[in-house]
Amino acid sequence: MEELQNLYKLQEIELQLEKLQQTQKSLPVIAEFKKLQAETVRAKEKLLRAKSDFAELCKQQKRLEHSLQRNEEEQKAVHNELYKGMNHSPKELEQLTKKAEILKDEQREQEEKLLDIMEKRDEQEKNINTITKRYQEMRGSLLQLQKSGKAELQEIRSQKEKLLAERQLLLQQISPALIDEYRKRRKQFHGRPVVEVAGNVCSGCRVSVSSLIKSSLRQGGKNIRCENCGRLLIMR
Repeated sequence: MEELQNLYKLQEIELQLEKLQQTQKSLPVIAEFKKLQAETVRAKEKLLRAKSDFAELCKQQKRLEHSLQRNEEEQKAVHNELYKGMNHSPKELEQLTKKAEILKDEQREQEEKLLDIMEKRDEQEKNINTITKRYQEMRGSLLQLQKSGKAELQEIRSQKEKLLAERQLLLQQISPALIDEYRKRRKQFHGRPVVEVAGNVCSGCRVSVSSLIKSSLRQGGKNIRCENCGRLLIMR
């Protein structure tokens, strides 16, 4: 009878372990951590894209500034040819004048583009600052959740370690044959193939047990089963 009592204790410990395992998987802090982790990853990707766009705007600005500088140098060279008393034919003067106008138009167009890029760059810089601030806040929250989650997980692990140690001791006190039978029937009875008789009732199926069954249990009978459900019975 003591062996069955130990088997019952083993069963209860394994049920507690399963419950702790399920609790561990469904901890709100774990789900919240995973959600925030995904959001943080997206925020980081968004920040990297924003920085990449900003770098591209800086390159465009630099290219336009160089182009404007070359344009100014060309305009200066054309101006020198037009107004420094050089002898040019009417056709050459017409060509130089037309070139000066083209360069001036190009300058205006490039200056407009440069202003537009500078505005976009300023806007993108503000955007980066906003995203960076949000990303840092999310990282801070993530670290806090991680710390909180670790504490909760550690508590569960501590409980599991204690139960596993008790389980190991009980396994040493139960015959392999009885353990095998318990394992085979465990799924069939939803984790409870061993139950107590509470009063006159099988606590597994809630059906009254016969006087003969109760008598056998009181006398220390082994492997006594409920006549209705077939579970192994022990006295409370």
